[in-house]
Amino acid sequence: MLKIYVCGPTVYNEPHIGNLRPIITFDFMLKAYRELNKEFKFVHNITDVDDKIINKAIQMDVKESEVAS
Repeated sequence: MLKIYVCGPTVYNEPHIGNLRPIITFDFMLKAYRELNKEFKFVHNITDVDDKIINKAIQMDVKESEVAS
């Protein structure tokens, strides 16, 4: 069984094209594995607590949860 872990975006700023690259790449790869009947386990995270989020919240004078939402 293939085990795949992908770090997702750290949501502290506006989304950009670089946020999409791993999503599109791994979507394509996993579809290929399905077509080849390969068994896999896929985990993808989204970071909602991070130094960048905390610093952005301090800069904006808001809660971290507001930056990450």
